[in-house]
Formats: sequence, C-alpha cells, structure tokens
Amino acid sequence: MKRCCTATTRAGKPCRAWALTTGDKCLAHDLEAREKARFSGAQPGSGRPPRPRVVDVLRERIERDMEPVIAALIDALIAERGVVVGSGDDATVEFVADHAIRIAAARELLDRAYGKPRQATEVTGPDGGPITLTVPTDGADRAARAAQLLATAGAIPGSTNGNGHHNGNGRH
Repeated sequence: MKRCCTATTRAGKPCRAWALTTGDKCLAHDLEAREKARFSGAQPGSGRPPRPRVVDVLRERIERDMEPVIAALIDALIAERGVVVGSGDDATVEFVADHAIRIAAARELLDRAYGKPRQATEVTGPDGGPITLTVPTDGADRAARAAQLLATAGAIPGSTNGNGHHNGNGRH
C-alpha cells in the first residue's frame, strides 16, 4: 500500500507526494535517496550549454592570435589619404594623415573588445530648463494629463478615441 511523504513543504503544509518504498519520505525530501539518484537539479553536461557572449569570444580570439589584430590596428592607426593639390598638368597627390579612419579603427577595436563606455543622458524641460510638473486634482484629469505628457515626450503616439478627445490610455 502506498504511503504519503511525512515531510512538509516550504509553505509548512504536508507533502502530498508518495513516499519511497525504502523510507517514509518522497524523493524530493529524502536527501540520501536524492544524492544516490542524482536528483539535485541540473547535472553537469545536461541541458543546453550556455551561449558565449560575443565580447568573450572576441577577447579569446584576440588573445589567442594577437599578430593580425596588432598589424591591422597599426595599419589603421597610420592610415593616410591622398589629396589632389593643384589642377591640370601641375596637379600632384599629397598624402596626409586620415584621422577619421585612425580614430574609427581604434574606437572599433576598443568597443568590440571592452564594450562601449557609459554615456550619461540628461533630461530637461524646454530650452534646457527644469521639467515643470503639475498635479491634477482628480483621476480622469490625471490620466489625460499623463497621456498628454507621454505623447509630448514621444513615449506614445498622440491618440484620440474617435471623437477628437484623448482617451488617456494611449489606445484608440
């Protein structure tokens, strides 16, 4: 005859699972049986392996074979561009530093290997001034004002309920 587990759940209620034939607890509550059955969650090698992050793969490849990366970086850091000086038969080409390419190459390598630096965003009111807040007196006014502010900020498109009035929830 089957017996119920004598343990309690985390909520403090009696466990409703069937007890093992070797004891008075179910597999989830019998620590020794769980260990023997390797019933302790995901096992090594089970499930889908974690996907490596792009930055980790890139760092690994750069660290494994640095020479091509260094060579390309050096080439890009000394990039030059030709500029035509003069016109007609007297025209010549002079080579000058191409700073845009040099900076772009350095930035690309650093961004890919170490991630982009954090950038602060400042939110201001009109003409860079403070944001003015007004507190509506009732719920309908509050919802309509919130929808208007969100639409003005570009968070939701301005919406009406068909008769030209805002419905306050951003939906038609």
